[in-house]
Amino acid sequence: MFRLSLSLFPNRDMTRTAPVRDRVPRPQTLEKTVVAVALSAALIAAQPSPTSPVPRPAPKFQVSRQIDRTVPAPAADSIFIANEFGNVEVAAGGSGSVRIRAELVAGGDSRAGAESCLQAMGLHAEVRGRRLDISSTHDPGHSSATQFQTSLIIAAPALAVLHVENAYGDVSVSGMQGTVLVRNRFGNSNVHRCQRAEITNAFGDVSTDHLTQGVTISSRFGNVSTHDLTGPVTIGNESGTIRLIRSSGSVQVENRLGEVSAADCRGRVHITCVQGPVVFRQAMTNPDTVTIVSHNGPIRLTLPSQPSARVNVLVNTGRVFWPQPPGPVGPGLSGTYAFGEGQAYFDLSADRADVTIVKE
Repeated sequence: MFRLSLSLFPNRDMTRTAPVRDRVPRPQTLEKTVVAVALSAALIAAQPSPTSPVPRPAPKFQVSRQIDRTVPAPAADSIFIANEFGNVEVAAGGSGSVRIRAELVAGGDSRAGAESCLQAMGLHAEVRGRRLDISSTHDPGHSSATQFQTSLIIAAPALAVLHVENAYGDVSVSGMQGTVLVRNRFGNSNVHRCQRAEITNAFGDVSTDHLTQGVTISSRFGNVSTHDLTGPVTIGNESGTIRLIRSSGSVQVENRLGEVSAADCRGRVHITCVQGPVVFRQAMTNPDTVTIVSHNGPIRLTLPSQPSARVNVLVNTGRVFWPQPPGPVGPGLSGTYAFGEGQAYFDLSADRADVTIVKE
């Protein structure tokens, strides 16, 4: 993996966004494992296209303005945010109103062109019944010599249902008690200390932690990292690593290309990996079944030092290595092995790779 740092305006500060009370966020570094040229072109082109062959140079002139607006919304129980270029950060805060802080930045080959582009940019917020719509606006007919982005920090009532759609930038949500829905195309998506989240991310990493009612993640190209989850967990990824630590609830994980690493899961677990290793560590007794299916990658299962488990292993062309006692280490030992009283049950299947069972 390599690190690719991209910004609409490369000379700007790329450090992590400051807290809400300090300042409006700057664009964050995007980490990508694939489509580097496509992502670079998409972030700095005036009319972004994932198929653009080369990135455009940084603008000669850059102008900006800031908006700080509080929208009364006492009856709104859902918030819809639509942004196209820039980061979006939402945190729980306030009651009966929503505070929006925005930084609008425009650049161009001339100062007049940059200022004209900035004047055409804006922020729209409207209450429609029980829903508050927030969106960034710009002139769709702007010159190809101009570039723009809008970054948002929003303080919203914690109980509201939140829906965020972003195209080119990061999304961060924290502290919300209503359902959080995030749709992002090019950028990272982070949800922390909320109740339930549904995240769809195309090109970028996804991270979640301390969710109390579960999470559903659909990712295409990027890494997924989650920990300290309660409730059902569903993760699907096409290319990238998946890391899950400490969960209480059912777990369904499917990865097509990349490693899956999981530890200390309580509840029924089913992991499928097409191309990549699976590493599973269970330091506590889990009375439910853990099923791991790997088509083209090894499986490594780590049990407690005094395990109480039954492990069923099926391999096709690979080998099985397991600790003493209860039997010798060696290849080709498919079957069911008992450790202690056998309270936990593991079902391991590998088509074209080895299975290794170890004790801490």
